[in-house]
Amino acid sequence: MIPGLSRLVLLLCIASHPAIAEPTGIRVPGKGFLPFLRQPVPGIPAARRMALGAGQDFPKKLALVTHSRYIDQLPSLDGFIAAKQARGFEAVVLTEQDWNPESHVGDEAADTLRAWLAANHEAEGIGYVLLAGHPDPHHGLVPMKMTWGLKYLCEDSGDPIWCDLQAVPTDAYFSDLDGNWDLDGDGYFAEYPDDTGAGGVNFEPEVLVGRFPVHHDPVFLDAYLAITAQYENASAAGQLHGRNRVLLPAAMLGFRGLSPGMPTEDGAHSLDKIGENLASISNDLVFTRMFEAEGFRPSFLAGDYALNREHLINAFRYGHGLTVWYAHGYPTYTGRMVWDEDRDSDGQCDFDEYRDPAMLLSFDTSQFQDAHCRTFTWQISCQNGYPEVEYNMGAMMLLYGAVGAIVASRSALGEDATGPAWSPEPSLACSESVAHTWSANLASGMTNGEALAMARVANPSDGWDEVYPPDLVGASYMGLGLHTKLVYNLYGDPSLRWVFEAGEHDPDWPWTDAEPTEPETAPEADADAADGRAADADGEVEADWTGCPTCQDTSCPDHTRCGAARSGSGMLGLLLLGLLAGLRRKVRRKVPAV
Repeated sequence: MIPGLSRLVLLLCIASHPAIAEPTGIRVPGKGFLPFLRQPVPGIPAARRMALGAGQDFPKKLALVTHSRYIDQLPSLDGFIAAKQARGFEAVVLTEQDWNPESHVGDEAADTLRAWLAANHEAEGIGYVLLAGHPDPHHGLVPMKMTWGLKYLCEDSGDPIWCDLQAVPTDAYFSDLDGNWDLDGDGYFAEYPDDTGAGGVNFEPEVLVGRFPVHHDPVFLDAYLAITAQYENASAAGQLHGRNRVLLPAAMLGFRGLSPGMPTEDGAHSLDKIGENLASISNDLVFTRMFEAEGFRPSFLAGDYALNREHLINAFRYGHGLTVWYAHGYPTYTGRMVWDEDRDSDGQCDFDEYRDPAMLLSFDTSQFQDAHCRTFTWQISCQNGYPEVEYNMGAMMLLYGAVGAIVASRSALGEDATGPAWSPEPSLACSESVAHTWSANLASGMTNGEALAMARVANPSDGWDEVYPPDLVGASYMGLGLHTKLVYNLYGDPSLRWVFEAGEHDPDWPWTDAEPTEPETAPEADADAADGRAADADGEVEADWTGCPTCQDTSCPDHTRCGAARSGSGMLGLLLLGLLAGLRRKVRRKVPAV
């Protein structure tokens, strides 16, 4: 457990379905189940979303912002700069002597750095910034900025759940340089709504920002600089083996009965749509889907391989160019949920009927070193990028398995982890919608920093009051989309691109005993069907994902169509998922944390 953090919460915007007996709506701590009155604002069509995400031309100059005492300990720096120059970039090093001569730390250092970038980025021709220093927002030398998007919900409700979520470290502060992030001058930055009006937070980037966290020893930074140079040199040489592979691991996130009104939640549905969208962008991509295959209620969708720790480690060793995962998370851990059995045959999951095995631990990443290629990741998990924890999942992925990792600095918001009818909702800007836009941007040729920045812009998060009118719930939830755009940050070089070419999976997979998973029917299938999961009239899951040549199911014609459930219509709700695993086991009254 993180010192000083008594509990971990994740708020998940999930899809409820008309067939559920309870009215669809929002569960507010202390208020009970409140039905909402309106459908979500219709999502922006894919073509329009991509147009909104279309970026500008950023200057091809990257500033590495670090500490002067690290420079002599970076033997790979020259190779990093040379690799940039070979692709038409200029790379410069900025130390505290340039931007922070008074050696501020924490919040003052963040403000000083942003002021320097705002005053100098145009004259210096800087388009990209790689922050490489201690990220702690309170004490760091090159810190993240602490922001307060949900402070108003804490004040309006007095609920400790909202209060735990109100403070979020972010690097978006160093990208949007012309907005006043403290419009009301109260010292709390990026508050909704006080700081989001005209002239305030807008997320439109002046520079594109990434980070490599350096807590103590810059040896890891040096290793990453070498990795980045190697990746770019391989791109220039056309050595792209394996980069067209896309890895989509998704866990079960909750089960019917763990909390009143909670449906069974399957992260596979939203990742399926992300994969479907990527397949429509490029026919060169091949996909590996890992979905839950164990227990009384496994995934509703067929996966290429069962989701477990061993298979996921081997998948990373095998090498994929892009990874989007969905699982419960803590700073150094991502986890699954497995409902072992329905002992009392009531169709409801009780706390003594499920377990939460690890999906991946941060130190598992050391086994990725011999991967055929490195990956870009979006990790839809809470706290994988918690900056105060040195060996957090994002940092370790960057060191051993990834060239760029987009991770949450605190607990994250997600939408519709539940149903097959999920589609991106830019008007809500929860995790899956922003990840959906980011992955499309990256596949379309944007740099990683641009793909993230433009995904923030393309998901305006202006639709919450349409779904949950303030007079119904007692407060506006418009700040929730702001929270998502603050909480996800890029670990890694923002100027890198995902360059890939057509290629098939190698015949020799790194595991030989892993069989394709099939969607299974639980003994109480009718209860899950009421959640909108659906099979065709003959009981078969509809196969309608094109562009998926890695499907191992022989029923998929020519291996080009993989199973993907499609049915029903969803409405968005909001649900508190719970406490830290250890505390949960003690009290046995909250639902699992993500």
